[in-house]
Amino acid sequence: MLGLLRSRVKALFLVSLMVGLAAAVACSGGDGERGPAGAAGPAGPAGGAGPAGPAGPAGPGGPAGSNGTNGSNGSPGSAGARGPSGAAGAPGANGSNAALMIHDSNNNVAGAVEFRLAGTDIVILGGGFNSGERVTVTGIPNISDVLLGDAVANSSGAIMVTADINDAGFVVSNNSYFTVSATGESTGRVEGVFILVDKVLGN
Repeated sequence: MLGLLRSRVKALFLVSLMVGLAAAVACSGGDGERGPAGAAGPAGPAGGAGPAGPAGPAGPGGPAGSNGTNGSNGSPGSAGARGPSGAAGAPGANGSNAALMIHDSNNNVAGAVEFRLAGTDIVILGGGFNSGERVTVTGIPNISDVLLGDAVANSSGAIMVTADINDAGFVVSNNSYFTVSATGESTGRVEGVFILVDKVLGN
């Protein structure tokens, strides 16, 4: 009796379940409208750095910069070491031993000549020339040389020339000091000097 009751109850439960399922199926409608989007969730953690990309091409060169200002001068450097002495030069030619003496033909005062309007003769004595050498004697009354005479040196190398210096343009002035030169063909040039005055003492 109890077993029969259990069988009926189970059968009734199964029937009720099937009816409920059928009703649920019959009552279910189509899909409803899509609801609004929900709020955005919080940002996730930052991802790790990716690998470096390949190097890009070089950019164009920039314009040239303006010239900078000149720097200040540096301090002088220290003196360098002294260089070695140069080789000795060749010996020079021997100098002339010639000499001149000038005096008035009317007195024996060397270097002093008395001016005379009628004519002022001077005597030029020279020595130290080569024997037989031709010597030219000149004087400088103003700026240029004027010829006073020529001579040929004797066997002792001496010469003597007499000249009227009035004809050559010599006159008494505030600076009456004059140069006389004797130039030998091989000996070279030698010079002497005399003073021209109005009156030589003792005459």
